[in-house]
Amino acid sequence: MTLKVSTIIPTFRRPLELEETVRSVLAQEGPVEVVVVDDSPEGAAQAVIEKFEDSRVRWFKMAKPTGGVPGLVRNFGLTQADGELVHFLDDDDVVPRGHYARARRFFEEHPKVGALFGKVAPFGVDDKALAHEHEFFSDAARRASRCNQLGAQAFAAVQAFQQTMLVCSAGMSRRTAVDAAGAFDPDVRMVEDVDYYARVFQKFPAAFLDEVTIHYRIGPSLMHSRLNDEKIVVSYNHMHARYRRELGQARYLALKVYAKSLLRFL
Repeated sequence: MTLKVSTIIPTFRRPLELEETVRSVLAQEGPVEVVVVDDSPEGAAQAVIEKFEDSRVRWFKMAKPTGGVPGLVRNFGLTQADGELVHFLDDDDVVPRGHYARARRFFEEHPKVGALFGKVAPFGVDDKALAHEHEFFSDAARRASRCNQLGAQAFAAVQAFQQTMLVCSAGMSRRTAVDAAGAFDPDVRMVEDVDYYARVFQKFPAAFLDEVTIHYRIGPSLMHSRLNDEKIVVSYNHMHARYRRELGQARYLALKVYAKSLLRFL
C-alpha cells in the first residue's frame, strides 16, 4: 500500500501565498490530501480553495478564531486527516518537486523512523535577512547531518536543548508518531513547532535527508531571533517542565548533559 500524505495548512489572510503553497502540494506524486484550516473570522481562504476544483483539497474554518495560535489550528486539521504520513505546512512555504515521493520511499524503507526532515532553503526579497537565514540554516543542516551519524538520542538532545534544526514545514511525520507525541501543545504559544519536533524525537528515531525539503519564505521569525522575548521564555519554561514530567528527571538530565557534550562535535 502506498502511504498517503495528509498536508495540513493553517492559514490567515494570505491568499496569494496560500495558492502557491497548495499548488506546490498538488504537484507532488502519489496519494495526497490537503487540509486547509482558515483561522480568519471571515473565512478569507474559501475563495482561494474553491478555485482549485480538486477533491483532494478541503477547506475548513475554525469555529472560533484562535487569535494567532497556529498549533490549535494544526490540531484541528489533524482531526480531519486520514493519511499515514503528516506534513504540517505553513501557508506561505513551497514544497520542492518530488519531495513527497522521496519522503514516502524513505519511510517505507525505514519503518522505525517516526519523522524526517531536510534542508531549509530560504527565499525572499530582503537580502540582508536572507543572508542571515542562509547562514542559520546552513549551520542547522550541518548539525542535523552530524546527528544522523550519532543516532536517535542526538536528535532528541539537540532539538530539546540547542537551537532548532528545522522549521515546521521542513519535516514530515508518521501519523502514529504525531498521535504518540500528542501533536501541538496548546499551552506553547510560540516556538510550538520546536516543541512538537522535540517531543517526536524523544519518542521515535528521526532522520535528516541531505536535500531541500522546503522552500521557506522569509518573514518575521520567532525561532532564532528575539530569544529574550517574554512570551518565548514562557513557552520554553513550559516545554521543559513537560519534558521533565514525561521523560522523568533522570532521562531529562541525561539528555541535557548529552546535548552539552555534543557542542564539541556539532
